[in-house]
Amino acid sequence: LFASENSVCLTAVRKKKVLGFMLGSIESKKSSIYWFMVKERYRKTGIGKELLKLFMEVSKKRGAEKFFIAVPQSNDESFNFFTGNEFFEAETYKVLHKNINEEQAEE
Repeated sequence: LFASENSVCLTAVRKKKVLGFMLGSIESKKSSIYWFMVKERYRKTGIGKELLKLFMEVSKKRGAEKFFIAVPQSNDESFNFFTGNEFFEAETYKVLHKNINEEQAEE
């Protein structure tokens, strides 16, 4: 477990090999997950669920009341994992992006 004032990084390790990790932050009573990965061959073994459980426990101890993760629409596996762990879809954010290549083409 690595944790600084606002960030948390959890890893699942077996025999010196990283099987999965979760990186997030806790600020203003909101806990956000930025990166979350479990190696494909270890998915559906409980590693992801255990990382999420530990992240939520750490977050609650630091005063978080809400949890947030953005999942790409095309990532059904992640969407199903989080909704299966009582997360729900909320439309409180707008996603913005900018294509850097278009800007370079104008120069």
